[in-house]
Amino acid sequence: MVGLAWMGARRMPLLGILAASVLFSHSLVSHKEYRFVYPALVLLVLLAGIGISETLNRLQVRAPGALGCVLCFAITSAVLAVQPAFRSLLAKNQGEILSFGAIGADAGACGVILWQDYWWQTPGYTGLHRDIPIYQAGFDVRLRRYGPGANYIVAASHLDSPGEFALARTFTRGVPVYLYRRPGGCTREYLAERVLNPIRDAGFNPNP
Repeated sequence: MVGLAWMGARRMPLLGILAASVLFSHSLVSHKEYRFVYPALVLLVLLAGIGISETLNRLQVRAPGALGCVLCFAITSAVLAVQPAFRSLLAKNQGEILSFGAIGADAGACGVILWQDYWWQTPGYTGLHRDIPIYQAGFDVRLRRYGPGANYIVAASHLDSPGEFALARTFTRGVPVYLYRRPGGCTREYLAERVLNPIRDAGFNPNP
């Protein structure tokens, strides 16, 4: 891949310079995550594709040979996709995605509690398509505290004492996720404690 990307960069140096700039600048930061260099990865894939094209041109490969190369890449990708390590990633957080989709489709939804789950494992408001509060609860105390402010719970494990909430659906693809629902509306007294709070995150202190 690096060799092909190098060949592509010789053909289109600007893309190579951009990819190298992203990688170099983020290599100077102590804290590293893959998402920091996603733009560079996309550019490197494009450059590798250009490198493949250059290779086929130099070898004067005709259409049948080019089609064979495409099929080879497709088969290789399919084989990798069914391997355990990749298969687990395909279903990762599917329960959270499906549960947020179900909540967003309910016009009566007014709040969501994440029980022993984390907001960054969910699609967030991209999946909800609704401006309703999301609360994080990792302990029973917080679950009871936020209960009146939400009528849905997305749980990474079974609730021993769900109270007014009843199990609505179980999503078993990947890691099981349990969706609980209770009838009625929601109070708004804990809005300042919602995750991804637009007021709090903008620097506004609700309790000056």
